[in-house]
Amino acid sequence: MSVTLELDKSLKVKITLTLFSDVTNSKELRQKLVEGSLQCSIIKPSLVLDTFQLLVAANKAVLSQQQGTLKTKGIYSEILYNLSPSKNITESLKTFGIGENDTSILVLVLNDIDGTKVNSISSVVKGKLASLDTLNMHTNEQEIKKVYKIKEAEQNCGSLLGSLVSRIAVKEIISI
Repeated sequence: MSVTLELDKSLKVKITLTLFSDVTNSKELRQKLVEGSLQCSIIKPSLVLDTFQLLVAANKAVLSQQQGTLKTKGIYSEILYNLSPSKNITESLKTFGIGENDTSILVLVLNDIDGTKVNSISSVVKGKLASLDTLNMHTNEQEIKKVYKIKEAEQNCGSLLGSLVSRIAVKEIISI
């Protein structure tokens, strides 16, 4: 049930997204991420409106890695950092990364050509694989508007996704 999407063609990188529901071991997964034994980003699906949001954040992270300008310790934490409107790394990881009590998670891996990374991660997740087509059932638009500080006036002149992607794209230039 994983979906693979290509970043900017010049980067020659693909992301694979896998959604899980009814997860019962989030605390354990979070610990494995901290220890470095899981090579992925585990994202709160409640803060993801559309996969395009993830593509933009991952694209920025890969570019930063290639240019040697990562702001975090690794590519997967950089993706979480890029999703956040905050320039505070700890806050970004806490807001967009897996929480100890999360029951839905979205796993993102880079360049999983043969599916071994996703299979390895899936084997430790105690939950149900879910179709990425059901992502909107896990999304909380009110929470997204709060995290990204989206005002009603902004919503009237554009789409919510447009607002999110704009904030991700220009994060280094402005602060909200």
